[in-house]
Amino acid sequence: MKRKMWKSMLVVLLVSLCVTSMAFAQGGAEKTYPSRSIEIVVPSGAGGGQDTMVRFIQPMLEKELGVSIRVSNVSGGAHVKGIVYSHSAPADGYTLHCESPSGIIADIFKKMEFKFTEEFIPVANLQKDAGVIWTGSNGRFKNIQEVIAYAKDNPGKVTVSIASPGGVDDAGVGMFANLAGIELAMVPTESGGERMASVIGGHVDLMYEEVSAVGDMVASGHVKPILVFKTERINTPELKDVPCSGELGFAGLENLGTWRGFAVKKGTSQEAIDVLEAALKRVYDSAEYQKWAKENVLDITPGWLDAAGYRALWDANLKSYTEVFTKLGRL
Repeated sequence: MKRKMWKSMLVVLLVSLCVTSMAFAQGGAEKTYPSRSIEIVVPSGAGGGQDTMVRFIQPMLEKELGVSIRVSNVSGGAHVKGIVYSHSAPADGYTLHCESPSGIIADIFKKMEFKFTEEFIPVANLQKDAGVIWTGSNGRFKNIQEVIAYAKDNPGKVTVSIASPGGVDDAGVGMFANLAGIELAMVPTESGGERMASVIGGHVDLMYEEVSAVGDMVASGHVKPILVFKTERINTPELKDVPCSGELGFAGLENLGTWRGFAVKKGTSQEAIDVLEAALKRVYDSAEYQKWAKENVLDITPGWLDAAGYRALWDANLKSYTEVFTKLGRL
């Protein structure tokens, strides 16, 4: 009788141990990051450089992380709405924020109740893009020299479509106008697609955009680049004949191109940050991404920066854009 009782107790004990072990195993699996879908927040409209990059890497990143990814465009206020949206989410690694120098500029102008560079942690940077001034193929200006000559005789009569006042576009175009000794009329336009339509339709004379965002439009013949913010010309079929800011004596414009990277809210675990950084590096190193980067003239300047390098870029931009906006009289 006692033997049967001990056997019964032993069975119960073994079953209990198995159940406990399974519970621990399941709990550990649930804690493994990532275990559910991730949202990538793009703080600008569809059709721009950020949106184009994020939507290209989305399926690649899904494969690397093993979870689904949804992309949310939260535009407005020169990235402020998108930053505030991402900041309202939990610091759990499931909201990945894509950012550009606009986040740094938001800090400089104190556009939010918090600072982007203090409330977010850099994960990695993927791209560095060159700023370009474009005109419509059927527009009234054929080259940048015509723009400068006309603007000098007609201050404020040349219109330029930009994303928003106090943004990357505003800094680049404003600095160009300052160096050229001209006055341009800035026309805020929410998305890259709208900026494109405005210049193609002749509603504005010029637009500011990066090389990568308008590659297809160059091929179609609807728009043409007339100035690249680089120290040397870009040696591609579409851009090799386009003058660069360096050769025209506009020093410093090459430092005002945009970059595109990812950050998470402060408080996110280091484990999640490390996983995201490693996945983004594999995407960046892939043959598929590098081929796309080359086709879109994004291979001129290596874009990859790890978390530490990306932080250093933030710090450098805080200094450089503060100097630019101070020189332009905006601060």
